[in-house]
Amino acid sequence: MRAFVTILGTFMVLIIGCTNENGGSGMNTGASIGPKYDTLWFNEKCAVFLEPDSIAAERWKEQIDTSVRATVVDDLVFYTSDAHHYLDSMGVKTIRVSGRPLIGFRSTVGSHVIKIDTLSSLWSVLLFDPTKQVKEIDVTDIVDEYESYYKN
Repeated sequence: MRAFVTILGTFMVLIIGCTNENGGSGMNTGASIGPKYDTLWFNEKCAVFLEPDSIAAERWKEQIDTSVRATVVDDLVFYTSDAHHYLDSMGVKTIRVSGRPLIGFRSTVGSHVIKIDTLSSLWSVLLFDPTKQVKEIDVTDIVDEYESYYKN
């Protein structure tokens, strides 16, 4: 149990460390913020790193077999950190979002609202360019995902 708590703590520290180049939380990168349960809107090129609130994280912990939990958390930490560093090196602003049920993206092809609990993972990464639709990516393949989204 201690190993899980340590690994989960490390993961959270790494996620909290996902900031933009100004050293902030990234919320000044074209996001308009309302009250807690309003939709959080983005309208500038960015990568949004989503993480669950503490209640959802506890539910997730209960659903994962204890024999593989540490490995799953370790993979989450590794791939999320790798994606953050790669996107940062490519000049993409990174934004960490936690505890929001809805996020929206305004682009030239229209507005799109995403209900967070419909995504494939509690820890998801979304790429956004205001000239395209938002895309949920596979962080285990960040280089190809970046190339296919931003270079096409």
